[in-house]
Amino acid sequence: MFVYKVISKNHYSPETGAYISFGISAYDPEHGQTCFVPDVFIDESEARAFTERLNTLQVSPIHLIDVIEDALGV
Repeated sequence: MFVYKVISKNHYSPETGAYISFGISAYDPEHGQTCFVPDVFIDESEARAFTERLNTLQVSPIHLIDVIEDALGV
């Protein structure tokens, strides 16, 4: 079983100023953090809804990048 969490990080860009981005982290309760994808969302509620879906569907961390790209239309 994997547990996905939202991780926030403060940033600063000369073009846009200060902002917060939200990444997705996958945890294995037996082994700790298995992977982390930073700067996926800039909207916290969107990040939390996405993470909730990952937890519900129990997406394997090996597919996390592909699932994120599909969700963002990349």
